[in-house]
Amino acid sequence: MELLTNTYILTILLGAAIVGATAGYTGVFIYLRKSSLLGDALSHGVLPGICIGFLIAGEKNPVVLFICAFLSGLVCAYFIDFISRKSKLKPDSALAIGLSFSFAIGIVLLSLIQNSGNAAQSGLDAFLFGKAAAMNKADVIMIATLGLVILSLSTLFKKRIKVYCFNPEYGTTLGFKSLATQTLITGLVVATISVGLQAVGVILISALLVTPATIARLWTKNYTKLLLLATIIGAVNGFAGAWVSAIVAKMPTGPWIVVFLTFCVFVSVVFAPYVGALAKYKRQQEVRKKIKQENILKTFFHLSEQSGNSKTLRSLNELAERCGIELQSLQNGLYTLIRKGFVEQNKQDYFLSDKGIIESNRIVRLHRLWELYLTNRLNLPADHVHPDAEAMEHVITPELEALLLKDLENPNQDPHNKIIPS
Repeated sequence: MELLTNTYILTILLGAAIVGATAGYTGVFIYLRKSSLLGDALSHGVLPGICIGFLIAGEKNPVVLFICAFLSGLVCAYFIDFISRKSKLKPDSALAIGLSFSFAIGIVLLSLIQNSGNAAQSGLDAFLFGKAAAMNKADVIMIATLGLVILSLSTLFKKRIKVYCFNPEYGTTLGFKSLATQTLITGLVVATISVGLQAVGVILISALLVTPATIARLWTKNYTKLLLLATIIGAVNGFAGAWVSAIVAKMPTGPWIVVFLTFCVFVSVVFAPYVGALAKYKRQQEVRKKIKQENILKTFFHLSEQSGNSKTLRSLNELAERCGIELQSLQNGLYTLIRKGFVEQNKQDYFLSDKGIIESNRIVRLHRLWELYLTNRLNLPADHVHPDAEAMEHVITPELEALLLKDLENPNQDPHNKIIPS
């Protein structure tokens, strides 16, 4: 009996994982096309097909239910496209109309079935929120077969779909018909929704379509990696949600899958490289440190410019008073500059190394070039350009510097008649 129970649970988990993998893969297409709401509309659009399929078969025949759900989803997609093309309504309004109308028809039909007295309708309402525990071996075999077909078609037309997702106009020049590709993607999405209804439910299947792709996009910019990562995320979260549904009585699958996916979203928002909150905070801190270090070097330059000697020793208090930085922060910045070889220390005093002299010249050079540009080209008063130049000097690239030099015809002095260092 224990073996049978374990086999039963493994069957459920396998089915949910396949649904999650399929939804994660095909969801990338609508995510890249910025049509995430389309998945939500189509997921509600298949509910009438589920009810009609039950009325035709008189029982929950998985093949009949899938065929009717697939056709219902295509009808919903055509209905939304028709409203969008033939009226002045915006696409989001057409999606809202198609979603609400389809769902309303589905609920009406579902209520009629529940009041019909047909004993076979027991568990049909699980299609609303999903109930992985209601799946049997035949359901999982069909889900696996259809999932394999969907993934195979997606792979077969991978190039066509990829071009359409990023640049449909370019695809047209290659001989790809946009309408045919759009129909293919819509068909794949509808088929995915129809496959996953019993496990995830009408209301929440759209989350399984969009969220894995969203999470994956936070971690990678590569298209192939995006597809692979979204597939894995969908499979893992489908597995986890089904596990909770299988081991806890009367627990729907769809909501738990969404809970796990949302947790993954929060983790990704915080820890994802480049776009995660921690990565952004780290970059901001690095930029602040860079600006502080360059301001210290610039202070050395200004003091040297007044004294005429770049190697003059400077005390900590003198530097702090001139650049307006707290002593502790100034010391930390000086230690970093010493490690980089820009500053050298003699007992309690500091002076620029040869490398530091070159770097300080570069920073002041960019500042004064930008001041001159703002004055000559934007006609700003000379006494108003310092703050803008202060901000820009830290981000001017060598390419932009070359353009400034060319535009300003290699100037020697800034608007305040100070020498622009070479």
